[in-house]
Amino acid sequence: MRTLWDVLACPACRGDLVRAGEDLLCSGCTVRYPVIDGVPVLLPGAPREDLVPRFESDLPPRPGYSAWKERLLITSAAPAHAVLDFGCGYQALDDPRIIRMDACLHPYADVVGDVHALPFKDGALQVAFGGAVFEHLRDPGQAVKELARVLSPGGFVYADWNFVFAYHGYPAHYFNASIDGVREVFSHALDVVEIGVAPFQGPGAALRQVIGTYLAHSTRMDDDIRTLRGILDGLLLLPLEELDRAIAPEDRHRIAAGVYVLAHKPGRGPRAVIPDHVWEAWESTAQLRERFPDPRRIAEPSNILRLGPSLVPLSGNEDEFSKDGSGRPRDPMVEAWPDAILTAPEPHPDADLHRVLLARRRPFVRKLVDATTRPGDLRRLPGRLLRWVRWRVQYARGKTP
Repeated sequence: MRTLWDVLACPACRGDLVRAGEDLLCSGCTVRYPVIDGVPVLLPGAPREDLVPRFESDLPPRPGYSAWKERLLITSAAPAHAVLDFGCGYQALDDPRIIRMDACLHPYADVVGDVHALPFKDGALQVAFGGAVFEHLRDPGQAVKELARVLSPGGFVYADWNFVFAYHGYPAHYFNASIDGVREVFSHALDVVEIGVAPFQGPGAALRQVIGTYLAHSTRMDDDIRTLRGILDGLLLLPLEELDRAIAPEDRHRIAAGVYVLAHKPGRGPRAVIPDHVWEAWESTAQLRERFPDPRRIAEPSNILRLGPSLVPLSGNEDEFSKDGSGRPRDPMVEAWPDAILTAPEPHPDADLHRVLLARRRPFVRKLVDATTRPGDLRRLPGRLLRWVRWRVQYARGKTP
């Protein structure tokens, strides 16, 4: 059984690491790395005072992963597969196959590391994923090369990357990227299998985040600014994410909050996510090729790895991965395949309040809200929205009760 300690390597020279008292010692370059409360801290040259997490706001622990593509990718992992959550944040779900890595030390990290110099052996991992990480990387291209290095042949990476999004986060916010930019960066080291806009990354989310950030940092309160703030506050009362339906799916990337990508490291082998016998079945069976034109699209509810016992990835116990060596079962959340993935954004936390507030104002505002649930009325939205904004200006100026 492989454990976390078996897949680690020196981030500087990629040499093997051996125990040296309470530290880890690189057998190649002789650099020592601390192990703090059982967590290896593998940041080249990082002083210990830089390990304390610093965020712009208090972050509550996350209880798991939403029913989106990274969840299906995690569930695709066989017992022999090691899965890396890079930039895990406060992820409370502690699955034995998922290595939670962050750039700072906190109770939810299994290892402290840097995506630019991953502390893992070549080909040691089979799946890697990271949400809202790439905009915080000073050299995204180097990060993709590192992810490709630590993946075994046939491994997969999922990532999402901010596009229309305001500055945020720790330690810095370097680059936002369009769908073309994301494809360009990943295609230099991996094969891009799928790229697009997730339901929670649409234009509505972009507007809400940018407007919210503007209001949070706007301190002037003279009459003109108060009027503008009133308009923007009113816009945030709208169910903006639901209005994404008014934009054709192929055009949502033009003003999306972010872009996701699923990429594959070419090759086959004993630890490939799609095993050799599955590829052989696909190549020899016309019905499989017709049903799954690209079998690498495994981040879909219906994919080639769900066909039944004859095509399920196989591995012996001696090759299983368990980060703590306990052999404990997987967490039920990531063990079972979700029957469906997200097709619409999750409701905004104040969605019900927003609807109540809107419904109490003017009849055309109620119609505006109703149109978000009646696609046939979407063509009337621009006019209704314009009339609502005009009323909101008057309201902010005190001319309307």
